[in-house]
Amino acid sequence: MDDEHKGLFASIDNLDKNRTVANFESLAGLVIQHFKDEEALGLSAAHVQQHHDLLAIATAKLGDLKSGAASVDQGLVDFLKSWLKNHIKATDIPSYGH
Repeated sequence: MDDEHKGLFASIDNLDKNRTVANFESLAGLVIQHFKDEEALGLSAAHVQQHHDLLAIATAKLGDLKSGAASVDQGLVDFLKSWLKNHIKATDIPSYGH
């Protein structure tokens, strides 16, 4: 696993330990950069759509967190961990040809 993916997992672990809006926003920034880096490689439309779908969920959640309508709960952390792990194993690695 490369440093970028390791950083994403470290950021999720940090969010799990310190469930703040700032940590969620920091993770979102890393995910956005990761997606930009990947998309520069010329990914399939389906792969790019997965990115857009997660970003739509994250953007809505960030709005809810900032307004106080939601909190960083275990369900959100579990969703992010699962999504990232499954995305890397099922989508990223095959796309990179590893």
